[in-house]
Amino acid sequence: EDEGREADTWNRLGAALRVTRRFEEAVDAHGRARHLHVKLRDTHGEAVSRSGLGAALSGGRRFEEAIDALRGSQAAFARMDDVLREANAWNHLGEALREVGRTAEAVDAHQRAQGFFHQLGDTHREARVWDNLGAVLGREERFAEAMEAYERARSMFLGLGDTREAVKADMGVAICLRGLRRTEEALAELGEVVGFFTEERDLHHEGLSRHELGLTWADAGQPAKAIPHLERAVRLLGENNDPFQRDRAAEALASARESLNPAGGSAGPPSP
Repeated sequence: EDEGREADTWNRLGAALRVTRRFEEAVDAHGRARHLHVKLRDTHGEAVSRSGLGAALSGGRRFEEAIDALRGSQAAFARMDDVLREANAWNHLGEALREVGRTAEAVDAHQRAQGFFHQLGDTHREARVWDNLGAVLGREERFAEAMEAYERARSMFLGLGDTREAVKADMGVAICLRGLRRTEEALAELGEVVGFFTEERDLHHEGLSRHELGLTWADAGQPAKAIPHLERAVRLLGENNDPFQRDRAAEALASARESLNPAGGSAGPPSP
């Protein structure tokens, strides 16, 4: 009984560490929980631990390991008829599959998750799946379909009164607008997103959205307006445990600086 409580504590710690993007520590915590559940022959607890482990591995960009862990937890939850946790495992699996370019499998995983959440009446989690579907389709440059998925997610989040998640979906819509060469609309949308996250002091999402705004200004042929946003994005993403996105923003910043005409003058202060 004491070891069961210890395992649950490790899993809760792992979940908290994932929220703060301390993924390697989260992997260790969920791994410890799984070891204890295996020792106790608690198959459900082991599946919960494997699901958390998969999410942590994915967050740490260890995608192949994540896929293995998540497939195992999904199959275990299916055997136990734990529909909610199986749906969560499918959704996390779709995210990992997207990152290794297995698009058709990612879409299938998210669609399975969406069906389960719809069946359960869990609108909030279903909306998250639509947001993830938008990301998969956007990665394939299927921007019109991706935008529909993001807009559906946004509508569902707004219906639930979750403004923050709706604004995150707005960022996806803006990325699609940029992909469709609707640059002015993308700039306006991203300006509002940056303003929201700046006001909310959500530093990680401010960094992500400033990165996208900087990319959009650069695509519009205005690197001087891109540079201040990209500079702040590099700093915020570095300070908030997102080295991969920090490096992407740094590459975009270097490219914008290289293309900037020295006669163009100062890039000026960032503006939402």
